[in-house]
Amino acid sequence: MSKFQLRIVGNACTEKIFLLSNEGKQTFGREKSCDHWIADPFVSRRQFEVMPRMFTVQNSSVLAHLIVDLNSQHETRLNGVPIETATLCCGDTVQIGITRMMYERASQCNKIYRLAKLKFTIAR
Repeated sequence: MSKFQLRIVGNACTEKIFLLSNEGKQTFGREKSCDHWIADPFVSRRQFEVMPRMFTVQNSSVLAHLIVDLNSQHETRLNGVPIETATLCCGDTVQIGITRMMYERASQCNKIYRLAKLKFTIAR
């Protein structure tokens, strides 16, 4: 099964990689109790969470991640658009505060592959 990550880009202070779990939710925010702590004063204490989901595309199961804003005081943006909930695709950019992160396959850290934005059916 593929591994995915959010890699901080465009922040001169930090070069950091957050490996995403294939099981369970992971929280991101300024609060140190979050699974992934981000030292950005413009990030909410609990900004967003990411959770894995299996989707069915043309009779095949595909792992992707959902991103959910946690009613944060500061917006969570996906490719420049404020979101409440969205499905991440390789190459997507998540911005919170002044911190930008790229969603990508962990095994291909330096190569960005953009998946076609397909309508997925959640396999439950």
